[in-house]
Amino acid sequence: MNRFRHLFAALLVGGLLRVLLACQTPTGFEAFRGGLSWYNDELAHLNYVRHLVEERAFPEKVGSVKAPDAFRRGDFEYYQPPLAYLAQAPAWMLGERIQPGMGWLAARLLEIVFSLLAIAVARSIAHRLAPGTGDAVAWMLALHPGLAYQGTLVSNDPFFWLLAALYLRTVLELPRNGPSWPLFPLAAALFLTKSSAVVLLPLPFLAVTPPLVDDFRPRRPCWPGWRPRPPGTCATWSCTTASWPWRRAMAPPTWSATPCTTSRSSR
Repeated sequence: MNRFRHLFAALLVGGLLRVLLACQTPTGFEAFRGGLSWYNDELAHLNYVRHLVEERAFPEKVGSVKAPDAFRRGDFEYYQPPLAYLAQAPAWMLGERIQPGMGWLAARLLEIVFSLLAIAVARSIAHRLAPGTGDAVAWMLALHPGLAYQGTLVSNDPFFWLLAALYLRTVLELPRNGPSWPLFPLAAALFLTKSSAVVLLPLPFLAVTPPLVDDFRPRRPCWPGWRPRPPGTCATWSCTTASWPWRRAMAPPTWSATPCTTSRSSR
């Protein structure tokens, strides 16, 4: 337990900082009403979650971020894969059940949980790459102003950070014959959270190149112990990548998405 005391302290301080930001930072609804049309894109993410909860269906993108009224309508994020928003929907419903008009806060608190878990995994990664640096990395990420701010607002970023950190942690264990099966559910979850997950595709291949294998000094030959091999990983990623765009292309637009413009109730 003592070896995790710095991690627990960093998560506690970082969590309190994020809770303060969650309660004090205006939502996307208030930001636009106050004339801050480029304040952030949280309104579009909030509308995505709200649409899932109220309509019980995926929204269809009807606007562009380049449109003059994009930040007023808040519908330019509807093209995003849905997994992060599906995870936020129960939190939104719980917040609305506790107090109507507070779904936004419950969703923000869930984002804080995702960002803190990502910090814990990042500490493990740092300790794996450079033993003794994990606690410093945890404190740096916990107190970084930009990460604290972005890890508080409702979006698909904190959930993506957590999945990407778990994926990288799994990749780093491959040279030591670590299990490869987590790559597949993590890859599917990543691509159903953000399409930019494609940049992580080369990592399993790079992890078994001779220089990296030599650096990690595996206990036994790495390649024969890795099942399934990279072609299977590539095929799985490709199929997962195509799933959401295929649905977007093939699903008939039976209804139009209606952006939510109602501001939150007073606290």
